[in-house]
Amino acid sequence: MTGFDWRAVPIETVRAWVRDEADASSLRLVARRAGLGRTTLKKFIGGETSPHPRIRRSLTLLYLSSVPSVADAALDVLTANVPDQARAGARGALLELLARLHTAEGVNPPSWAVEGAGTGALGDGAPLIAA
Repeated sequence: MTGFDWRAVPIETVRAWVRDEADASSLRLVARRAGLGRTTLKKFIGGETSPHPRIRRSLTLLYLSSVPSVADAALDVLTANVPDQARAGARGALLELLARLHTAEGVNPPSWAVEGAGTGALGDGAPLIAA
């Protein structure tokens, strides 16, 4: 996600993601990955405090580092009913469309969309149209 300003990510998006991550694993594990204390993370999830910029940055960068895997999972869901032989092309076409939509709105598309456009996934090199 080079070139992406972490401050552009809404705090509620990060808060929801951190909450989901803590539910899926543990509060302690997410806190350790973010380099924060468990209590600090618990207060952030609960919305009890406005996070210090360092904490917000740490959590947002952790969130952004997970985006390609989240995007990959979303593509799996969106293409689940596409026949296997056409799935790679469908994934690439969706990423291409997403990149074009960002560009049309005057916003730089996410790097994972650009890298994955024209491929079967997030830069795995598969052709846009499966043979």
